[in-house]
Amino acid sequence: MCGIIGCINLDLTTEEKNASLNLLKHRGPDDQNFYENKGDKFSLFFAHNRLEILDISDGKQPMTSSDGRYVVIFNGEIYNFKELRKELEIAGHIFKSNHSDTEILIHGYKQWGEDLTLHLNGMWAFAIFDNKKKELFLSRDRFGEKPLFYYFENKVLIFASEVSAITKFNKNFKLDNNNLKKYCAYGYFPFDLTPFKNIHKLPGGHNMTIDLNTMSLNKKKYWEYKIEPDYSKNENEWSEILYDLINDSVKKRLVADVPVGVFLSGGLDSSIISLLAKKNLNNELNTFSINFSESSFDESNYSNYFSKKIGSSHHHQTIDFNNIENICSELFSKIDEPLSDSSLISYYLLTKFAQQKVKVALGGDAADELFAGYDTFKAINYANIMRVLKINKSNSLLKFFTSKLPSNYTNMNLKFKLDRFLRFDKDSLGFSHCQWLSPMTAKEIINFFGEQTTDEELFSEAIDLWKKNNYTDNIDKSLEFYSKLFLQDQILVKTDRLSMMHGLEVRSPFLDYKLIEQVRKIPSKFKLKKSISKYILKKTFENELGKKFTYRKKMGFTAPISKWLLNKSDSFTIKSQYLRNNQSFLDNKLNEHRSFKKENRILIWNIMNLDNFLLKNNL
Repeated sequence: MCGIIGCINLDLTTEEKNASLNLLKHRGPDDQNFYENKGDKFSLFFAHNRLEILDISDGKQPMTSSDGRYVVIFNGEIYNFKELRKELEIAGHIFKSNHSDTEILIHGYKQWGEDLTLHLNGMWAFAIFDNKKKELFLSRDRFGEKPLFYYFENKVLIFASEVSAITKFNKNFKLDNNNLKKYCAYGYFPFDLTPFKNIHKLPGGHNMTIDLNTMSLNKKKYWEYKIEPDYSKNENEWSEILYDLINDSVKKRLVADVPVGVFLSGGLDSSIISLLAKKNLNNELNTFSINFSESSFDESNYSNYFSKKIGSSHHHQTIDFNNIENICSELFSKIDEPLSDSSLISYYLLTKFAQQKVKVALGGDAADELFAGYDTFKAINYANIMRVLKINKSNSLLKFFTSKLPSNYTNMNLKFKLDRFLRFDKDSLGFSHCQWLSPMTAKEIINFFGEQTTDEELFSEAIDLWKKNNYTDNIDKSLEFYSKLFLQDQILVKTDRLSMMHGLEVRSPFLDYKLIEQVRKIPSKFKLKKSISKYILKKTFENELGKKFTYRKKMGFTAPISKWLLNKSDSFTIKSQYLRNNQSFLDNKLNEHRSFKKENRILIWNIMNLDNFLLKNNL
């Protein structure tokens, strides 16, 4: 795992070149180096920070082919590198390294060209320079586990693992006000959007080629997650397929030349990964969890129980929520682009804690999005009934009933869930998940930015996605929203930024390519069966995990932000120039929250993250 930076036609001083190596040092603290090439028509610069995981002595980057034609910088892991190496050696390729997955990219590109990415099973963001064709090839893995941002204007290209590494090269980037509105609506930047007008994300499943002679850019989608149900198999057949593929995926992700551990929250997904890791690991398994003193957020009973069940060496840390303010200050000082995920605090502490003992950790990311694990998958059926029966007018009665429920701000309390559900008031179900998850409503965004907008404008990406797919099943349509938007642009962003903040590589077995190819074929009736979410996953592992453990109520991995915000001695002051006129808006939302009129934790947390980002960028 690493940090990469590249520039084309950007005149850099020696000081700037050296400084570039420190921009992403947190992502790769073990080694750093750069490569440059100046031609008649272009100049190229690569900078690389390395986190040493595989082939520590021979895997240094930037890596150059033996004939000097190809140069690669790479962030990620290729899990099928052993199989690909054998295949390429049979084809006549001679490797210099002992077992570097980076060298696979060079020889794979020689052999297959742009089709290289179709052969890879892993997570990646890489750039390959072809010195003969004078061409640059960039790629990002299928789901976008590893980040790749780029700027391309006036024959200048800058790309990097994080936005801040690009803005450091140019102070004239302008904020995109519409994108900031979308951030407040989604809680993240959807698809290729970023906070800035001319900086974009290369979406997951995409390649990009730049002809350095003409500085022409071509972006191409090489893969897309498509749900194509196969109704020929029964649930027992699907269970057998899933077990073998998940087990194989975990086994592949245990390969490293450094210590490997597993995040064990005590929930279903992390328990499955821990179980299989223990089976496939020859030595002791280290598992890690973060717990809170607030009982409704604490899963320590389950993580401790399961650790004893499988015999792992379990490490846990309990955090008093009264210390969250100090933790937030530390987090905000390090994080890059804003993200209003309420589990940022928990995950930040977990990665920081785990990094003290391991350099690689396996996690349970993506199971909820791929197997219908959220309550919103159940809610979409209720929303559809309301839509079909045209009983939206009953919302006033439901809202009155909800207003009379007591507010206790415990984790996922009934009032909070009902308040969220009743946000849905549109005829189109395409709005539903966005409105349930949104930090701020369209009305609040209008008040905050002082500009008119609509749900249709704010959630255009999600609405288009809902309309374009031809599924008749609302669960499948919902799964596509979560897999293509929420997973890629929120969950995996959180995982990458917070783990790499501490030089820790996190691997996600549920995103194995071979596994995904089968998951997309599983009919939705096996993912959500009556009221049982992730049914087929639970069915597959219920005997080994224990039925009582497997089918217990989901808690979710978050932090007690609501109760922290109740502390009336704390004042939250907007510090950025860009949002300076919004203090009264924030104060009103804080007062509502503290008087128990409305739980505004997601909205307030969203503003705090945005304000911190703007302040760090002097905006």
